[in-house]
Amino acid sequence: MGSDLHYGKQRVEFFTESQDHYERWQSALKRYCILTKFNKKYKLICKHKLNEPYPSCTYKAQRNSDGLFFQIRIIEKSQLDDPGLVLNDIAILRRVDHVYVQRLQEVYEDQVYLYIVYDQYAGREQKFLLPQLLQTSEKVVAELLYKLLLGLHHIHSKGVFHRDIKFDNIFNRFPDCITDCCLVNFSSADFHENKMHRRIGTPGFMAPEIFKTKQYDQQIDVFSLGVIFYYIVFGKMPFGTDLNEVLSKNEQGDIDYPEFCRISISGLQLMKLMLQKDPQKRCTSFQALNHHWFINLKIRDLLGKPSVMMNQMKMGSGLNLSTILEKSDMIDNSNMSIAITPRGVIKKSQMSRSKSTDINILDQEFIYETVADKMKCLSNTIPQPSRIKHKQNKLQMQK
Repeated sequence: MGSDLHYGKQRVEFFTESQDHYERWQSALKRYCILTKFNKKYKLICKHKLNEPYPSCTYKAQRNSDGLFFQIRIIEKSQLDDPGLVLNDIAILRRVDHVYVQRLQEVYEDQVYLYIVYDQYAGREQKFLLPQLLQTSEKVVAELLYKLLLGLHHIHSKGVFHRDIKFDNIFNRFPDCITDCCLVNFSSADFHENKMHRRIGTPGFMAPEIFKTKQYDQQIDVFSLGVIFYYIVFGKMPFGTDLNEVLSKNEQGDIDYPEFCRISISGLQLMKLMLQKDPQKRCTSFQALNHHWFINLKIRDLLGKPSVMMNQMKMGSGLNLSTILEKSDMIDNSNMSIAITPRGVIKKSQMSRSKSTDINILDQEFIYETVADKMKCLSNTIPQPSRIKHKQNKLQMQK
């Protein structure tokens, strides 16, 4: 099996040994190519009513080859004032690939139109599910926030930030599950390596630093997600509803927290970390994922299974060492304590201290930005094999 790629006058042919290899190569490459003959491959079903970022229409469509449904954004090229916005959108979506981020499937082009093919979801925008969310339990709120943080951490790890996180840009993947959601609409997104950024976002959801500087970073997304967290818990926006009031208070970044709160102190602590007006004091998406609120509510119980643990590492969510200590059967915590020096070196000492005490210390002090760093330090906490026992076993095998 084989195929070819064209770029201007250049042409490259490649061949594979089997049909399976060919299909895998084709699936991987087509996200990064401009394809043709859209009308022969898809059939438009109905039009979606969505807020369009540029002159375009969005449709539900069915793929002729397998009957699967997708979301198609059709853009008339002559109507575009700035084609760079669309190209930037496509470049960003080609870089990210996560279950809680809307996936770009293919891009087609003909003489008149550009066709962008996305995953199609059976659910709706989260703004339509707010009445249900306001009545949910603390654990459901934590599950929803955790999944959104996983998606957010993934795009941040790819050097991308969304810049317009709000209820309109969170989509539920299935109609019967309010916690199974994903981030959509990356038309306002940008690459982190672009040092200067324009003022962009939706008033009421914007981080305060956007009003003051063009050199903001990915922390703005954490603040926006914190606003969503605030609304779900308290049933109101943190900066009011009148536009002038919202703009003024949003720029100041001062937030009042009602005395009555339907979540625990631990959850409220995470919310305040996400809504810090100083981006230097605001937690990152990675640090939020490792907050003890999620551990206390057992949102991450599945991480106790090795296979799931590795899958989460590949997704970029990482593991908190305190969670590993709490779940692992390899470490005897009854007589071992872990002290962390200012330089992050872990020392083991034989002392009598409870597991919960160790976990609290680690949650406060042991936060690393990559899985590799954490696993490197974790290896220092696992008892090494005994050389004496190894020699004894070797002698028994020789006999």
